[in-house]
Amino acid sequence: MKIFFEDHSYHKDVVKKYLHDHYLTFLKNDMVQIHYVGYYYSKEANDSVFVLPKVFINIIGKEEKAFGSFNPNEIIDTSNIDNPLLKSEYYEEIFYLSTWIYRAIARYKERNNSENITENVDVLNVQSIKGEQSETWIDIILRLIRFNNEHRNLFTYIARINSQGHNRINWQKTISRLTPTLQDDDPVYSQFLNKSKTINFDEELLILFYSVLDYIHDEYNFKIIRHVNYQTNPKEVERLIESGKGTRLLRSIRRKYFKDELVELWDLLNVFFLKAENVSSKRTHEEALMVKDFNRVFEDMVDALISDDTKEKHEKLKDQPDGKIVDHIYRYESLVYSDDIYYIGDSKYYKEGHDPGENSIFKQFTYAKNVIQMNMDIFRPNAGDLGRPHYFDTLTEGYNVSPNFFIRGVVNPEHVNYTYDELEADVDKDGTPKIEQRRHHANRLFDRDTLFVQKYNINFLYVLSAYASNSADDIFKKQIHAKFRKNLITWLERHYQFFVIRPKKGSMKEMIDKHFRTLIGKIYSRTGSAVILGMQCHEISADDNEDDLHNDLYDVFQTIKDDFEIRLYNLSDSSIGDIYVGPKLASAAEDVEVMDFISFYARMRPDYTNLQLWSLLIEHFQKRYWGMNEKDWIHLIDAYRFESRQYLNANVADEKSNDSIT
Repeated sequence: MKIFFEDHSYHKDVVKKYLHDHYLTFLKNDMVQIHYVGYYYSKEANDSVFVLPKVFINIIGKEEKAFGSFNPNEIIDTSNIDNPLLKSEYYEEIFYLSTWIYRAIARYKERNNSENITENVDVLNVQSIKGEQSETWIDIILRLIRFNNEHRNLFTYIARINSQGHNRINWQKTISRLTPTLQDDDPVYSQFLNKSKTINFDEELLILFYSVLDYIHDEYNFKIIRHVNYQTNPKEVERLIESGKGTRLLRSIRRKYFKDELVELWDLLNVFFLKAENVSSKRTHEEALMVKDFNRVFEDMVDALISDDTKEKHEKLKDQPDGKIVDHIYRYESLVYSDDIYYIGDSKYYKEGHDPGENSIFKQFTYAKNVIQMNMDIFRPNAGDLGRPHYFDTLTEGYNVSPNFFIRGVVNPEHVNYTYDELEADVDKDGTPKIEQRRHHANRLFDRDTLFVQKYNINFLYVLSAYASNSADDIFKKQIHAKFRKNLITWLERHYQFFVIRPKKGSMKEMIDKHFRTLIGKIYSRTGSAVILGMQCHEISADDNEDDLHNDLYDVFQTIKDDFEIRLYNLSDSSIGDIYVGPKLASAAEDVEVMDFISFYARMRPDYTNLQLWSLLIEHFQKRYWGMNEKDWIHLIDAYRFESRQYLNANVADEKSNDSIT
């Protein structure tokens, strides 16, 4: 078996021995790359070739390393005893990985018959049990292993039946027909005759089957689970293949089997020997299941894992009128109310060290804008058949937050794992999710042009195995959907402060109309009786300034406080808190700038009274902490002055101690 990697550069002489020029991209200095992924059987080399996805290449220093450890050029030939892969934990995994890739491409071909990115060279002269001419060598091997795993009860049943007395020694026959040898005047028989009068053809077929499985294990290192302990002879299987007698042996015992499972096993072994004998005699043609643009396969893998019935339900939203095609889209709970909205995702299939660039981010926001437009366009014919969620609020003229995400497949070379998704968001230094934001206007969360995108990494092997085995379930979809929503809410609550506002007098519409220019883009409603106000409180981009953000909140509060009751709002659980009167003492006590300001004057001007310090603080921080009264500020000044005195006393003590030592 030969192993290559997608997009890795090889010398042309190394690759052309195993792959047709059709699969190669020629570079300078006699180098080539393979922009395909999949399986290829080389007639010239009489061997299987697998091209693995580029995600298994890690950048170590400035060099590309397969599985984070190996030079890809040194692990091509798995039959070479000097191949470093043979001595590593990856040796057994490489064969499973190859078949998972093969099965994933085959499933993609089934799910996307209209697309032409897979290339499948039919295998001539091999008839499957369905009479098709499209089974490859790997297909047959996988079917043999699957039959063994699915029919363990059959094997143990046959073994148990055949051991129920049929092989007991018949002493009457043995004594009358065989001559013993004498040892110390006692007869000793080296052979025995049993009670069975016929050949057990069931066991003969099972012994041949297990011999074939052992042959596959020896040749390809597939792990085989034995359900009965028959003595096998894989070397005899090799001899039968080379002599072409395997099919003849099977034909000679064909009429001995009537049980459905044994007939199926006979057919399967017959297909195996037909294929193996054709390969051995070089009568077979080249065969391949290769895919160009494996990113399309990865996209379908992720789509099967996280999306709802996208192709049927949201086809008009995926295939957008401007020619853009959305990778993933599904409906799930909105961020600010419990009704649904569309979550829009894009799969990223990169080598290690590559991240979504500005172009990808721009395209993702364009997808979101298109989805918003298509849900709002009342003039488009048949617009209602989309079952549109709520994006635009006519009362506030605010837009619901539209969630977007990138999801990238990664492989941890130190932990080969097919079981856990290992879904992780990109995070900032403080551990909160890192999110890209684009906007036209500052501090307008509920504006149509304020958009966000999250970035996630997911275990490529988990996605691969779930897709190839068709085992994605609704429980995982619900978990991953909830995680996307929760992470975005966590980020929003870190950078925005949320309130519920209700009119103290008059109607909601009257009060919103009165303060429309102040509140535009900052408010959104679904009920009409309560409006969500979102105000940015921390920097998101380099264009933001903390003081300006505090000033914005102060100005909005002072403008609307006489007409609206303003209460704190918790976005994560939709709970409504106390009436809001401004930033409190707890916030100021954690502000480094406030602490440094007080500490500076406490050390430099110890003669200043608390009232004098308070007047200075009000001058600098009034709009940031306008909810604090004089008593709160004096309490804070006392606390910081005490800490400053403690700090100064400690330093003086240290200086005196050092002087005495000197």
